[in-house]
Amino acid sequence: MTLSELLALLTLLVAAAALMVEVAKAGFAIAWKVAHDRSNDDNKKSK
Repeated sequence: MTLSELLALLTLLVAAAALMVEVAKAGFAIAWKVAHDRSNDDNKKSK
């Protein structure tokens, strides 16, 4: 395996890891928003 192939593979792995992190962050942000919207709705209903 040549150096250019190794660097290309490393770039691919880093890009895949970055994509997975972004997907996890987006999923967490959506879950956080849904959870807090529900708690806000509960607070409004109890008043």
